[in-house]
Amino acid sequence: WIVYMAESQPNGPQMLKSHIEVILTSCNSPNTKVQNAAMTSFSNVVEIAGPLIQPLLPSIYQFLASALTLFGGKPLITLYDTLGILADSLGPSIGENGMANTWVPILMEKWRVLHEQSKAKEYESEDAQAIIRQQLLPLLECIACSAVALGLNFQPFALVSLDRSIESIDFNMLRVVTLRHTDGDRVENDEEMDS
Repeated sequence: WIVYMAESQPNGPQMLKSHIEVILTSCNSPNTKVQNAAMTSFSNVVEIAGPLIQPLLPSIYQFLASALTLFGGKPLITLYDTLGILADSLGPSIGENGMANTWVPILMEKWRVLHEQSKAKEYESEDAQAIIRQQLLPLLECIACSAVALGLNFQPFALVSLDRSIESIDFNMLRVVTLRHTDGDRVENDEEMDS
C-alpha cells in the first residue's frame, strides 16, 4: 500500500520516507523481537519499493551502520539479510557518494573478529564453532551481495577480503585434515582394544 501511494500520490515520497523512519525507529527498541520484526518489515519495504528509496539511502545506511554495532543474535542476522536485499535491489547506487564507507568497514571488522574467534583455542568446541558459523555465513553472504553491487566501489576492501578468504580456506582445510587424522587414530585404537 505505501509503495503504491509513493508511486501514485504527489505527497507519496514523503509518506514513504515517514513510513521508513517509523520502521527504523522501531529498530531502536531494547526488545530483540521488536528489532527483528522491524528489520524484517524494512526488508519487505525495500524489496517492494526498490528504486523509490534511493533518495533515502544516505540516512538509511547511517542508521543501519549504527545498528550493526548495536544488534546481536537474530536481529543482527536479519540486518545482514537486509543489507544483502538492499544491495540486490538497488545495485551500484548503494556505493555512490562514498556511502559504502559508512557500513562496509563495520562488516569487515565483524568478519575479522569472527575469523579470529574461529581460530582461537577457546572456541574449538563444536558448540562454539556452530555459533560462529551461524553468524559467519549470513555475514559472508551479505558481504558477497554488497561486493557484487558495489563493483569498483568495493575495491578498497577487496584485498583484505581476498587475503581473509584464502586464510580461512587454508585454516579450514588444515582443520579437516587434522580431524580426519585424529579420527583415524581413534578408529585404529578402538580396533586394537577390541582384539
